[in-house]
Amino acid sequence: MDTVVQGLAVAARRLRPHGVEVTGRHRTHVLNAAYLLDLGRERELRAALASLRRDETDVQIELSGPWAPYSFADGGLANDGAAP
Repeated sequence: MDTVVQGLAVAARRLRPHGVEVTGRHRTHVLNAAYLLDLGRERELRAALASLRRDETDVQIELSGPWAPYSFADGGLANDGAAP
C-alpha cells in the first residue's frame, strides 16, 4: 500500500503507529504515514485505495485529510540534521 500511494505523492513521511490507547485493544496499527499530493490527484488516490481495499481484505485502510503540509517541512535543517 505504501509503495502505491508513494507513487502518487510528491513527498511521503512515515509516522509512528498509534498505540492501543488510540486504536483500541482489538486493532493493530501497522502503518501511519502522510503523503503530500499535487492538487487534483485526489481522485487517483481514492481509486488506488479502493483497489487496495478490494485486494487486501485482511487489512483495513483508512484515509483522512487533507492535512496542512507542515509535516513535510524540515525546519531549515540540512539532510544531515545540521543547521544551514
